Amino acid sequence: MPNILLALTKASAAALRYRFFLIAGVFPYLLGAAVAYHAGGMVDWRLLFVGLAGIVAVSLGIEGMNEYFDARLGGDRVFSSAERTGARWHLPLGLSGFVVALLVALYLTYLRGWPVLGLAVLGALAAFSYLIPPVHLSYRGLGETVITGAYGPGLTLGSFYLQIDHLSWTCAFVSLLPALLMFALTLANEVPDYYGDRLVGKRNLIVRLGRRGGACLYVIFLGLSFALIIIGLLAGVFPRLLWFALLLVPLALWNAIMAVRFCETPPAFCRIINNTIFLYISASLIGIAGYVL
Repeated sequence: MPNILLALTKASAAALRYRFFLIAGVFPYLLGAAVAYHAGGMVDWRLLFVGLAGIVAVSLGIEGMNEYFDARLGGDRVFSSAERTGARWHLPLGLSGFVVALLVALYLTYLRGWPVLGLAVLGALAAFSYLIPPVHLSYRGLGETVITGAYGPGLTLGSFYLQIDHLSWTCAFVSLLPALLMFALTLANEVPDYYGDRLVGKRNLIVRLGRRGGACLYVIFLGLSFALIIIGLLAGVFPRLLWFALLLVPLALWNAIMAVRFCETPPAFCRIINNTIFLYISASLIGIAGYVL
């Protein structure tokens, strides 16, 4: 029985690590809507849910295309003995997701104007430049920046604009919170794949800096995330409820210490990844609740 529980725990951790990006975009999107509610006092639920459907569709598209190109180029799980049994549906899933996302973007453009289409085009350029050769920024040390921009300012400001019909420096500042946490999470997620990524020529930041250098950069951005929370609270930009996010500091400190200690031990590092996911979700939800309440 203990062996079965251990196997289930490892399988769940692996699934959480590789599939979290399917829902990661939901949190900055809802954060932007919460900031808009705080600023305008109301939410257009139709716009909110249609936009959310677009986020889910594009996330599925990115997942499918990422798996498809990883299968072709030999990406993340190069040392895994498991076959990619779903390779046949990766490309159709990716294309279908992007088609649905395009239809959603056109509908929202009809409702809210051409700036929505402009934001959607920027998001599409980010997704395709990250995934598709020959640009393939995820192989050139720029993928982390693309993910950070998309999951931070891109989704947060896009959601805010959808509700309020203009942009805001306050929302731009708020968008830095998911951006910094997402950058840290992306770095952490790459550490266990260091040798596999090197082998297939994926020159991301962890490959360029080495696992210890990447772990140190992870610690820096984790610290910047909580520094931003303190600055935002003292400046009166963040809602007072976000003081509760500082209760996450002990977990962040533990993660920082363990990241440097276990950066050369991929199985142990997976716990750090899952903790970072928890930090990302928790800080985002506290921020959402703070602006709504």
